[in-house]
Amino acid sequence: MKKLIGIIVLVVLLFSCTISCYAEQPSLRNGIWFGDTKEEVESKETSTPKKGAFLSAYEGKVGNYTALISYFYDKNNKLTDIIYNFMEFRKDNISEEALFNLLDETITAKYGDKLDIRKGETHVFVGKGIEQAVYEVKDTGNSQVEKYNEWLYMLDTGAMKIDLVKYYLGMFKIYRVMLSYSYVSPEQLQKIEDNVNSLSNDL
Repeated sequence: MKKLIGIIVLVVLLFSCTISCYAEQPSLRNGIWFGDTKEEVESKETSTPKKGAFLSAYEGKVGNYTALISYFYDKNNKLTDIIYNFMEFRKDNISEEALFNLLDETITAKYGDKLDIRKGETHVFVGKGIEQAVYEVKDTGNSQVEKYNEWLYMLDTGAMKIDLVKYYLGMFKIYRVMLSYSYVSPEQLQKIEDNVNSLSNDL
């Protein structure tokens, strides 16, 4: 019940500040932004396309760290999600824990405080990062999500959901750190508010 109240309070606060609390549109990798077409993303992305990849994926650097960079599009060929999957920790001379903490600190400095699940602050929109991490963990035995942080950054139109996940796969604990950016449209935000209000009325 406390968690539900926290979710309701968070959603109400988010919508109460949609007029006065809009943030400037941030810049993402190479000027790529939500709504870009696949062709526009390909013209901006400077990394090497991953051979045989079913999705739009590239092998390159995010900052100084090696990552598999994946782009996801809607039915209109517009960019909706970006995932950075970090897995070359030894090659980059950094531990998975140190990289997770570095990403956490950098994202917080740029986009503000993360949601605090201990205070009931959690967003009901699931980003691609945690979605994919949970899928991989469920599909592989002896695997687990160890850490998960999330941010919601309000835009002039809609919002950006950021997920940061640290998890391992298999009995030998092959670690991954996954960071994702997902666009949440005004319609999706409104649907979330409507669903929470409807649930609140029945409880």
